[in-house]
Amino acid sequence: DLSVQPPLSQQPPPSIAKKPQIQLFIKASKNGESVGHCPFCQWLFMVLLLKGVPFTLTTVDASTSVAISHRALDALKDFASGTQLPVLLYTGEPETDTVTIEEFLEDKLGTSMFPSLVPWYRESSLAGNDIFHKFSTFIKNPVPAQDEGEELALQWSLLWALLKLNDYLSGPLEYRLAHDSHLRASQCRFLDGDQLTLADCNLLPKLNIVQV
Repeated sequence: DLSVQPPLSQQPPPSIAKKPQIQLFIKASKNGESVGHCPFCQWLFMVLLLKGVPFTLTTVDASTSVAISHRALDALKDFASGTQLPVLLYTGEPETDTVTIEEFLEDKLGTSMFPSLVPWYRESSLAGNDIFHKFSTFIKNPVPAQDEGEELALQWSLLWALLKLNDYLSGPLEYRLAHDSHLRASQCRFLDGDQLTLADCNLLPKLNIVQV
């Protein structure tokens, strides 16, 4: 039982003693239990899973801000009602800024205990970074039927962003070309190689929404 504390005469291994306590609060789906339809929540969930760091996951009903759990959780009481999910508690300290939380986790969890998820190539982080914005603009067009020209322009803008991403995924990365200058097509599984990185964690949830 992992909840049982070791006897006082014993000291836990350093690798266990230094592991941070992490709580992640994310939007719940309609059933109130599974991961909800929020790309930022899914992104952070993926990052922690790939890091392999132990963490507690709590889904929250976004309409009522009620934490769904099998036990009473008071951790969200300290946050204002307008706080946006996801919320990460790192050894009790809150992190809510999705812009800086990625760097924070790499700084705190970038030790030998946890793998780094930073892409080797800056281009991998930029690939497809405008797709979700263009999709949101297209799908939220208030009067598509009244301005077919604008609707078509928004649609083509989204398609062009998807084509650019496809070109990046199809082309070989630099280190592959260094080993084989005649390589014309990518042989990688993901954006930055054969391993998932922060770039994939950021892009995949957004592509899933575009696909739906």
